[in-house]
Amino acid sequence: MTDLLQKKGSKQLHYHIYSGEGVNFVPAELEKEKKDLITSAAEKEKALKAKVKTIGNVVHESVPVSNNEVSREKTSCQGDSSRC
Repeated sequence: MTDLLQKKGSKQLHYHIYSGEGVNFVPAELEKEKKDLITSAAEKEKALKAKVKTIGNVVHESVPVSNNEVSREKTSCQGDSSRC
């Protein structure tokens, strides 16, 4: 934040330091820019989350893939062997 004050509001900052108001003064232009950046970041984050939701689950290549339970390949069986 101090870099922004030095770049954009150094004259105003010096005025407020020497007038006794201190360095807590932030020009209105910087407050507006800060709000705009926060809004822009929120919009970009929302767009990013929407794009991430379109990516499906990625499974390892060793995992058998099928359309339904009946045609699925059996790789192992635990418990009662009559059910396998």
